[in-house]
Amino acid sequence: MRNKLVLSFTGVTLWILAVNFLSNLVMDRAWQSQALSIAMGLLVGMIFGIYISNSVSRNLLRLVEATSVVSEGDLRQEIEVKAADEVGKLAASFKTMVLNLRQIVANVKKGSQKVIRSSDKVFDAIKKLSGISEQFASEFEKVIGAAQK
Repeated sequence: MRNKLVLSFTGVTLWILAVNFLSNLVMDRAWQSQALSIAMGLLVGMIFGIYISNSVSRNLLRLVEATSVVSEGDLRQEIEVKAADEVGKLAASFKTMVLNLRQIVANVKKGSQKVIRSSDKVFDAIKKLSGISEQFASEFEKVIGAAQK
């Protein structure tokens, strides 16, 4: 970002100097050449400013859209911002965060599947134990019944 601003400022400065030099060659009056130089410098500055702001805004809007999708729970969102400035660094960090979130969700799913399998095994063991205890109670009642006769 800083490099773009430096480049823009340098371009505007060089443009003003070039226009000033050329206007001094063409025009006789100093105030006319100064006015033309200022006007051309402002025009070039506005063009560079619009270009830079559009570049930054476009990348920020992509990142905002991706952030909104991820905040709604869709971790399949891919972030594609090809910038080497601060916005690019932010996008790379966001991409890393989404990858880490995907890994966390995958680990939680694996853990929950293990819990489900374990609880199924515990349930099966309890059913077997219940059957055994019912058989034991039935046999115990027969023994008690026989002992009482």
